Amino acid sequence: MKRIVSGIVKTIKYIFYGYLAIMLLIGLFGSIASYFGNDDKPIKTADGFTIEDYQVVLEVKQDNKINVKENITVDWNEKYHHGIVRFIPRWLEYTGKDGKTIKRKSNVLDLKSINDPYELDVVKKKDRIRIGNKNSYVSLGNKKYEIQYTYDMGKDPFKGFDEFIFHTYGDYWGTEIKNASVKIIMPKELDQYNIHFYMDKKRRNDVTQFVDYSIDGNVIDAKFNQKKYAEYQKDEYCKNEYNWLDGVCKVPDYSSYNGKLEHALTVDIELPEHYFVGGSWTYGWFSLLIIFIVILLTVYTIYTWYKHGKNFPKREVTVEYYPMDKLNAAEIGYIYGNHSMNKLTIALIIQIASKGYIKIDELEDKKIQITNLCCPPKVVKPFHDTVAKREIEIQKLKDEDSTLSKDAKSMMQFLFSKNDCKKLKSNIKKFLTVSDELVNGGYIEIVNDNDQTRYQDLEKLRMEYEEENQSYHEKWLEYKQQKSLLKPLSELERIVYSKLFTNKNCIIVSEHKTLYQAFEKVEDKLKTTVKDLVVDKVATKKMYISIFITILIVVLNIMSYFIIEDMNPNWNVLYWISFSCIFINLIFTILMKRKTQYGEEIIARIQGFKDFLEKVEKDKLEQMVLENPTYFYDILPYTYVLNISKKWIEKFENIQVPKMDMGNFDYANDRSYYLIYSSVEHPRPTSSSSSRSCSSCGGGSSRGGGCSSCGGGGSW
Repeated sequence: MKRIVSGIVKTIKYIFYGYLAIMLLIGLFGSIASYFGNDDKPIKTADGFTIEDYQVVLEVKQDNKINVKENITVDWNEKYHHGIVRFIPRWLEYTGKDGKTIKRKSNVLDLKSINDPYELDVVKKKDRIRIGNKNSYVSLGNKKYEIQYTYDMGKDPFKGFDEFIFHTYGDYWGTEIKNASVKIIMPKELDQYNIHFYMDKKRRNDVTQFVDYSIDGNVIDAKFNQKKYAEYQKDEYCKNEYNWLDGVCKVPDYSSYNGKLEHALTVDIELPEHYFVGGSWTYGWFSLLIIFIVILLTVYTIYTWYKHGKNFPKREVTVEYYPMDKLNAAEIGYIYGNHSMNKLTIALIIQIASKGYIKIDELEDKKIQITNLCCPPKVVKPFHDTVAKREIEIQKLKDEDSTLSKDAKSMMQFLFSKNDCKKLKSNIKKFLTVSDELVNGGYIEIVNDNDQTRYQDLEKLRMEYEEENQSYHEKWLEYKQQKSLLKPLSELERIVYSKLFTNKNCIIVSEHKTLYQAFEKVEDKLKTTVKDLVVDKVATKKMYISIFITILIVVLNIMSYFIIEDMNPNWNVLYWISFSCIFINLIFTILMKRKTQYGEEIIARIQGFKDFLEKVEKDKLEQMVLENPTYFYDILPYTYVLNISKKWIEKFENIQVPKMDMGNFDYANDRSYYLIYSSVEHPRPTSSSSSRSCSSCGGGSSRGGGCSSCGGGGSW
């Protein structure tokens, strides 16, 4: 039952991690969408110019291609401008007559300026043309610009009818557009077709009544009537009685009430079915290809999980009275999921004490003292190392000359390179080979030589050495006999034991400068040995591959939806399938990590061991103590890492347990264990500073409009 609860807790944890990941991904997509998406906030101020005349000629072909000519007369009223900028969107988004949002991709072909130099690029999925000379500024006053391009709107998407819709002028130039007119040359004659003009793309602001247009065969000539529009706005404003003061309607001096056109004028003509014939495919295949790759990668992840990550069958929980497979407390705790190295290492210290190697005492000042109870005797030095070394003191009488041999000259230079007196402790043998030549020749005098005196008490020293050596062997035999009675230490316990007593056999934990290294070594050892036994290495490698695949899928989705975005909107459900692949991969990545068959077996046995320790009755415990008097102390470290030490201690309140020389430390108090860890001195991490840089994203260096799906323009 408890294993089921533990599984539920782990599942909740994975769900929580998944939720965090989903929130991060949503935040990422939202940030990218806000960057690549449309910005419909109008620019309210003009940027050094007004548009005095804006004539648009649309030559509509039967295959829904439009040859566009724009004649724009700009009145420059500020200096230091190079020219104008025009944005033409590749994607159109508007509301159809049925109230549904329609999104269509078009191709912009042969975009150019007729009489002025220009540059082309793409900004936020809009074709941008910058007209003007970057090395010179435009003169003040009126200047005429002529732009031409072909707008391929592709196949007609409507059923039961055809529709011509076009956003002339572009949204948000940021200045007034005067004398706005459009001439539309349709491929066939128009006969009382439904024609509308809107100021927005959502069909809410119908301004057909303010557009003066005429139809001559297949040609429509239309001009926006600013005066009529201004009168209408004023009349609407004055209908509100609160806008009157002293019998006079106070109309504010807003641009809209002056009849200025600052937004796109959308032409909408409803046509009979099959008015447009043919049409090109304006959508691409890259997004579809990416989605196909994403789905294949997801299938691969699911297959990999089934092959390498699906859990082995759970083993049946069996009752265990003792720790299994000679595993120490740290290994049991680590396998069971307790990865707190401070707790696991302290458990090893308690286990070493329970085996009789050390005792732990709590001093009056709350300091923790640990004493080594199993100290090997101090090694006796060899006899010849106890006898004083020979030492010769030499005085120089005169310098060497040519009568000396080569070796004698070399010795003189070595002896008296710094001063005329030398105490010689090494190289004595080399000196003795030339000493007679140097002494007899009067070059040196031997002031002192302890060679005779150092052996005068040699026999006494030898007797003392034999006694000390005999005592050492007796202590060594006693030490080996004592150690043979103790339970052997595991490798992890030996690591901690050696780190406890690096210099002394009695240490104060808070004064031990390197004890923290034991925690690091225990962690390294557990990760390189126990982890490989329990955690399936192949599944872990596959999990890392799956993590990479998940990240790759996120990147591919960003590319397909936010950057490339060339798929037919009617297939947008494929985007959602592709997005769902992120979470499918995330889930199977989490599930990919699994235990080995041995891991499943040992976990079941540990669970059985824990269940026994929690549920064992007093009679059974008394029997266990009779069979093993140190049973309480042997099991105590394991209960600590399994988080049941309090229950274990309470079970022995009325059971006689033999005393052990483990010190006055309160082993029965679970909180006392933390006192050991809190006493350990850890090195302070070195501080480091990092700088963050922020980058801002925009639609380009040009000033002006071009922020909505309908395009626009500005100056540069």
